This record gives sequence, C-alpha cells and structure tokens, in this order.
Amino acid sequence: MQDAATEIVGLLQRYKLQMSSLNNIGKKARDSNMCCTPRHTMTSLQTWALVTKQKFASPLDFDPSYQAYWSENTRDIVFGASTNAFDTKFTGFSFCHPNYCDFLLHSLVGHALQSKNSIQEATATFLLLPYWLGWSKNGYMT
Repeated sequence: MQDAATEIVGLLQRYKLQMSSLNNIGKKARDSNMCCTPRHTMTSLQTWALVTKQKFASPLDFDPSYQAYWSENTRDIVFGASTNAFDTKFTGFSFCHPNYCDFLLHSLVGHALQSKNSIQEATATFLLLPYWLGWSKNGYMT
C-alpha cells in the first residue's frame, strides 16, 4: 500500500480511464455507469429491507453505513472493499448497482439466483439494473 493521497489519485485516474473507455457504447449506457444510487434509496433499503451489504460498489460511491461492500477492482482492498463478489454466495440482504455491461449484468442475475437456491438462510439481493425500452440486448431481464 502506498500513502493515502497516492491511492486516491490512482483511484481517480482509474475511474477517469474507465469512463473514457465507455465512449463507444452510447450516452445512456455511459451515463448509467456514472450514476450513484440516490441516498434516499440506500436509506430506504437499509431501513425497510434490512440491507447490510453493498455489492459492485466503488470507493467513490459506496455507502459507508453498510457493514461491507464489494468492488470489482482488487486494488480497492486498501479502501476497505472486499473483492470479487462472484467468489462467494450472495447471503443475507444485499444491494447491487453494477456498471452497465450486458455480460456482467447477466452473470450477476444468474449468480444471485444460484446463491439463493443453494443456501438455507434468508436471502434477498436487490439489483438496480438498467432497462431501456426498445433495446433488444437486455438478456438479463428475462
């Protein structure tokens, strides 16, 4: 681990590079990757749905009031993130607002359903997924 300032600069540079690589996928998809979940939505999930975990968050948009969060980038361990949410079953009550990527979203829905079907404890995974009318690529919605 480097000093905190260097880690934060690296995180911001990585985020900027990630966003610039999305220029060719269209404005709606690019903008969905840049959206943070509104605070009132996060608070409602915690209060009314007992959500305690946030999956597919970034150190730039995770809610520190959650018990744990998972990031897609292994470097985010230095910011307190667990990594690779697919390595563990989704248990308990969690929330996911992943970046827009058809393959990732399809895998995420499948993993959440597989986790639910393979464990005995109460499990709920709330997924905030994009859906745009007229797009035929929404395989994860089926």
